Amino acid sequence: MTQFYKTNSSSHPDHTLIKRCFVLESSNFSGNRNSLIRSSALRLHRATTHANGDLAIDRILGVYEQIQKESPRKDPRFRIEHCTLLTDTLIRRMRALGVIPAPFSCYVYFHGDVMHFYGEERTQHMFPMRSFLNAGLTHHSRKM
Repeated sequence: MTQFYKTNSSSHPDHTLIKRCFVLESSNFSGNRNSLIRSSALRLHRATTHANGDLAIDRILGVYEQIQKESPRKDPRFRIEHCTLLTDTLIRRMRALGVIPAPFSCYVYFHGDVMHFYGEERTQHMFPMRSFLNAGLTHHSRKM
């Protein structure tokens, strides 16, 4: 995510763990991962990646954009699993690429007890199903 979770040491037993998770997640799209995604997509496979936060989604969209620039395909059908925290800009980029979001729509059911760590403003941008529909994005969501 582009911002830390909304927490402090009194509301979470290991505040430093949350910061470490942020750093690890934001560094995942470098080097070999890009090569693997590019290699797969350039062989005309359907590239599917897992990205939850806005920073991870931004970075994977950058990889997808680079792939389309190097080897354009009419319908690459890139897909982002979980695709949770988005901005209007990210949704526009997804639309331009024809990305299929696969949001973890039952996240609140399974993890509702930790939603307060995201902060009220950030939760307003989570699981934007209406925004996907308004943008013309075909989405895939699993049913329980």
